[in-house]
Amino acid sequence: MELKLHNRITFKSINTVSLLILLILGYATTLEAQNSNRINPTLGFSCSFVGKPTAVVIKISELIENSHYDSIKDLLHTGNAAEKYLAVLLCEKLMQEKKIALTISEKKTIRALYQSKETVTICSGCTYFKKTTLHALLTRESYFAEI
Repeated sequence: MELKLHNRITFKSINTVSLLILLILGYATTLEAQNSNRINPTLGFSCSFVGKPTAVVIKISELIENSHYDSIKDLLHTGNAAEKYLAVLLCEKLMQEKKIALTISEKKTIRALYQSKETVTICSGCTYFKKTTLHALLTRESYFAEI
């Protein structure tokens, strides 16, 4: 059986067509998951069927690589819970390594975030998506806190 699309693309097998449809659906599902979380984007280090980091992880990675530590501290006050989560972890680590100093106000913000019920959507691979709270992530009720 041969299937032609737009007189240019020919598929010789229904298996090829099925695989193509699955790939398109998987990609569309991943895009929809990201788009539906514009306020609190998904947090993950190896997500979707291609296993890539989410936009939040890429953004924070670039800040670390460029030593923009003040920008990381600024993320404690963002409207994005995923960024707040990573900012808390990084601020604590950078403070331990004496690369930054936290103000009293920033320390209070971090303490408040440990109790926050703001939701974060985490992902792993192409099938695992879970909503949880900052409190759960930061108080080691989740494996993500070990990162």
